[in-house]
Amino acid sequence: MFNNEKLGRKIGTKPHIHLLPMTALVLFGLIALAGVAAADSVYHGAPPVTKLSGVVNGSADVKMNDADTWDSSVTYTTREAQHCWGNMTLDVVPNQAYLQFARLYVVVYGGNMNSSTYSGNVSVQLYSGNTPGDVLVTGQKLNLLYDNYSTTYNTPAYNTSVVYPLVNLSRVTSDYIVVFDIKDNISDLNTNNFNVSVTTYNETGKFDARVKTVQLAYGWNVTSGSTGDTKYWVNEGHDPMTKYVSSNTYNTTWFNDTGIGQQDSYNATLWVDYLSGKDGVYKWNNNSFTPTVLYQWKYAGLNRFTWADDIPYMQDDNSLEYARGTNNWYKINFAVLTIK
Repeated sequence: MFNNEKLGRKIGTKPHIHLLPMTALVLFGLIALAGVAAADSVYHGAPPVTKLSGVVNGSADVKMNDADTWDSSVTYTTREAQHCWGNMTLDVVPNQAYLQFARLYVVVYGGNMNSSTYSGNVSVQLYSGNTPGDVLVTGQKLNLLYDNYSTTYNTPAYNTSVVYPLVNLSRVTSDYIVVFDIKDNISDLNTNNFNVSVTTYNETGKFDARVKTVQLAYGWNVTSGSTGDTKYWVNEGHDPMTKYVSSNTYNTTWFNDTGIGQQDSYNATLWVDYLSGKDGVYKWNNNSFTPTVLYQWKYAGLNRFTWADDIPYMQDDNSLEYARGTNNWYKINFAVLTIK
């Protein structure tokens, strides 16, 4: 539960900006550096940042599937294809609404934590029932070099030459997160159900190639029957918090410019998607809270928290802090906030 503790500054207002003397600037710089150093200093990552934000007159939601190819008895493949399905059942029929965004996340396990050059590939295709649909990517290389010995913070390995609808491909520790923008691919569907086919191969070495999870964040507009506008934020990253940092060391992602003031009434929903055998621990604007776990698979999970009005205090700029808690390993890959 949230601590019912009023925050120090007025809700919904931003602090006034003053010119600082040099000593204050130096102190501010040291504090900023301390915040960076507080994150995992052994396995580097990137806290989620806002990639999408806007307003819909319908709503938004997050879906998650376990991967049916995860088998703990397998250490790596023998270059034979592994295949799994992600089934998505939406809250709306896409061609009867207007999708504002639809982000698909596929997480592939590489099988090693360090800079080994094992490589694999992934192919992803959409299906409507048993009918093949759009191919999102074919044989996408998964061969990024993740260097956990780097002295630079925020250093996931990225493939910067990805081709739409693949919009982001990163590696941190042993995981690849493959992100697709599939709004255009599913907008004309006349059913609220579709399948995601994922096929992976080991190409060299001991690349594991199993799929941990398939996830979808999406939002939509309606032509009639709207109950009011919903603001949304989609924050994406790839940030581990491991046993090398204290269990009560937090890192932060921000949801800014909500426009919520102290007297405003609202309903908020927060989803956090994580790659871990159990959930982490969280604070919202420095108030501890415990979300409801919607799904907990072997190495991935999704939680949700809903609240209304002034507890636990919405501000114009809001911090979501996360820590591993009693986990040895916790990793966040995206978080979604809606305010109605």
